[in-house]
Amino acid sequence: MSAAKLWGAPLASMFEGGKALVVRRAHEVLAELRQVGEGTYGQVYHGKNLVTNEFVALKKVRLEADPKYRLRGIPHNALREIRLLKSKCSHPNIVKLMEVATSTGEDDEGNIDGSGFIYLVFEYVDHDLSGLLTMDVRFDLNAVRCVFKQLVDGLEYIHEQGICHRDLKCSNLLLTNNFVLKLADFGLARELTHLVASSYTNKVITLWYRPPEVLLGDTAYGFSVDMWSAGCILVELLRHKPLLQGTDELGQLKLIFELFGTPQPNGHGARLFTLPRMHDLAKMAPVESSFLAFCQSRNLDYDATMLANRLLDIDPDRRITARQCKDHVLYKTAPLPERMGALLVNGSQFHEWEMKRDIKRKKAAVEQAKQEVEVRLRRQQCEVGSAWDGAPLAERRLYDVALPPLSVALPESRSAAAAPAAAAAAAATKKRRSRDRSEERSSRRRDRDDRRTRSRRRERSRGGRGSDQRSRRRSRS
Repeated sequence: MSAAKLWGAPLASMFEGGKALVVRRAHEVLAELRQVGEGTYGQVYHGKNLVTNEFVALKKVRLEADPKYRLRGIPHNALREIRLLKSKCSHPNIVKLMEVATSTGEDDEGNIDGSGFIYLVFEYVDHDLSGLLTMDVRFDLNAVRCVFKQLVDGLEYIHEQGICHRDLKCSNLLLTNNFVLKLADFGLARELTHLVASSYTNKVITLWYRPPEVLLGDTAYGFSVDMWSAGCILVELLRHKPLLQGTDELGQLKLIFELFGTPQPNGHGARLFTLPRMHDLAKMAPVESSFLAFCQSRNLDYDATMLANRLLDIDPDRRITARQCKDHVLYKTAPLPERMGALLVNGSQFHEWEMKRDIKRKKAAVEQAKQEVEVRLRRQQCEVGSAWDGAPLAERRLYDVALPPLSVALPESRSAAAAPAAAAAAAATKKRRSRDRSEERSSRRRDRDDRRTRSRRRERSRGGRGSDQRSRRRSRS
């Protein structure tokens, strides 16, 4: 199947100026090495170009197949990403799209089986910021200044091209071992125009980096949404953890207003009252901004705090732009590139998806160890329980004593996992012994009551026989 048939139109017509895009068969030129990421529309792999022997990043996007008409299409987000990166995004701080490789998804008989996909082939970058922060790589002020300066340069470039990223977060900011930052994942990016009234979707931007106007349902936003996300990233680099970690949209809004203050109907942030979802927070008590005090209490840099305060303004019209960020002292202070290499280890590669996968695996291993301990404990209890149930009360305690300590049979590496199970076993044994003592007291009480009852019956029976004899004697006389 030709590339033109796959796309439904000549590739050169998709780009301004007729810029051609290289499209080749995936199995002929590419090899997957390992997965390093995952998103809504596919997976990202660390791969190798078999022709040039260069390492590349492969974004695998599944095609939408229609077996009835034998047609196959590329998701519109992937199509938009290809068009923007090839036609308008050529900058040192933006990841480079090198080519597109295709797979037909046809079986041996030439039938479309729905397994077709394309690879977006990008330059490979060693790290992303989220992976580095997950591995507890500490960014000092010099490194933060270097990273943020490049982020501002990249944002200024795409905003001048009329492109809004709409998904800025640490996992979408790549970092080379030479400390070169690159903006990635333009799947939600699109061109914004203010020449005519436009309406855009508000189902964009990861929750923790989403500005209040988008959370409130605004569909006429602008480039300021990217600047809010940039402010969240700046504070995250300073604190080494996300600033606003809400669990849902309403909770995220409450966190924002508690930290940055509530909007005023006739003052700061009045525009937010015109948005659809503002009535959900109409009863919220007025709150003053405490962001500066928050940063001061955590000893964050003053210049970086003041810049973040201007980026994280709840009023999108007062939020500063990328070009205005260049006038700030944090941007103007030149970083020291020679000090960057100490933060990164040559040959290491940190990506958020891999780090989270490794953490999940470690947690799963601990849970498996706990389950093994619990199974062993239950097995021991069952072995003892069969004899315990029918044993006399005096012998039951012998079985409790006969149980070996749980930690003796466990490896040292699993001692931490065995501790909760051992505590549970001790509690169960204590509860069983208490129940045994209670049963013993109840048994003694029943025996005592039985003895008293028998004694009373004997007394009554003796008394009854004597009264009958006396009555018979009286009747004879």
